[in-house]
Amino acid sequence: GFRGGLNWYRNIDRNWELTAPWQGAQIHQPSLFIAGSKDGVITGLIGAKLVNEMERVLPNLRQKLILDGAGHWIQQERPDEVNAALIAWVRQAGMRAQYVLSLCDGAFVLAQAGLLDGHLSPVRARHRAYSMWLVLRKPEER
Repeated sequence: GFRGGLNWYRNIDRNWELTAPWQGAQIHQPSLFIAGSKDGVITGLIGAKLVNEMERVLPNLRQKLILDGAGHWIQQERPDEVNAALIAWVRQAGMRAQYVLSLCDGAFVLAQAGLLDGHLSPVRARHRAYSMWLVLRKPEER
């Protein structure tokens, strides 16, 4: 149970050394930030400052979504809102992209966002039943 978490702290000095070359680096990929307004990670002094200055590290941050009343485990607390936000963001980002690629189950996110409409998408055999379910649904229900 605790071994992974404890090892993070045991190794913290080494983590700083290994990540030193990226100090001040920016991430230029389009990005989305979702958090709950009651998440202690973003409500503390340091976390709130980092959220406010996030665009410095993520210059292509497209959206910062703070869900009112939700805590740290946002995807479990508010799955419908998180899923809707993710799919809307993927749809919007995909419409601007020249190419769209996903790995494994990411194909279903692209399908749900409507980005695979009219295109073939290879999926593994274990996903074929779900793939057929997606294909058989009307586009407006995806």
